[in-house]
Amino acid sequence: MGITWGRRPDPLSSTGAWRVPFALALVAASVISAFAPAEAPPPPNEITSATRGELQSLLDLHVDRSEQRDDAGYRLTVDPTRVAYAACMQSRFASAERATSMRPARLVHLEPVGSTYVRGIVLEGDGLVERYFRRAGVSWNVVKPPFYIWRESWRWYLSVPLPQELPANAIRQYEGRPVRADDCAV
Repeated sequence: MGITWGRRPDPLSSTGAWRVPFALALVAASVISAFAPAEAPPPPNEITSATRGELQSLLDLHVDRSEQRDDAGYRLTVDPTRVAYAACMQSRFASAERATSMRPARLVHLEPVGSTYVRGIVLEGDGLVERYFRRAGVSWNVVKPPFYIWRESWRWYLSVPLPQELPANAIRQYEGRPVRADDCAV
């Protein structure tokens, strides 16, 4: 200690004691934010006008990404948990002429299937197609370290039910017009 000339030295500047309270506050904030409530999951297959709009947007995005040859964007529209379906859809993406046959891709009918899926009849350029949609949670990190704040949001995917979840009756006709199954769903 030197001469202070009437002033007392700051005890925190020389000892580094400020680090402990700061570290404790940082840890407390991280723990509290990690347990913040996530977005409540929506009803899995309740069909509302909002659901219809979300599914139509998904179809539009799916076709647009196929036409633009955006592989990463295209894969975001297909359920990643259904590996065989995703692989089939990826091979479909490889054929560029497929995108033009999907236009206009309009939903004409929706119905819930079980507690997880929505079955839709989609009008494409080459006829009516039976498609399945599934809403799933996606976890993502809000900010970078040291604050690992994970949130979950919900999004729709083009999907296919597992064998035990398939409905007993397939739709083969809608308003007198033939409906074909999604060629990747079989």
